[in-house]
Amino acid sequence: MEETALSMPNSVVSGAGLVQVDAAIAAAHVPPVVSASHLTAAYGQSIAASHLFSVTDSDGSPLVIYAFADKTPGASNGHFVFNGVTENSGFLVSASQLSEVSSSPVPPAASPACR
Repeated sequence: MEETALSMPNSVVSGAGLVQVDAAIAAAHVPPVVSASHLTAAYGQSIAASHLFSVTDSDGSPLVIYAFADKTPGASNGHFVFNGVTENSGFLVSASQLSEVSSSPVPPAASPACR
């Protein structure tokens, strides 16, 4: 939140002075837009997380944190890997760590399209 001091003429109060008003102005923030990528991957292929989606921020604000969550049930489904370690639940990474995150697709037998 940006704080701005405003000075404006005071015609209501007697005298010819200025009134100082301190106001906290909340800048209208437009959230970033995340777009999913359309990929075809082979089982066992490691896909860099940065290839799974793209993010744009119309305000030009830098993206500093990425949140990942695996919402697929069961251990035999695909998973995320962060810095060489399989992640079984949600995790956060900084923008500088995004290159350390990858995803492995589900094996063909576990894919809903193949059941």
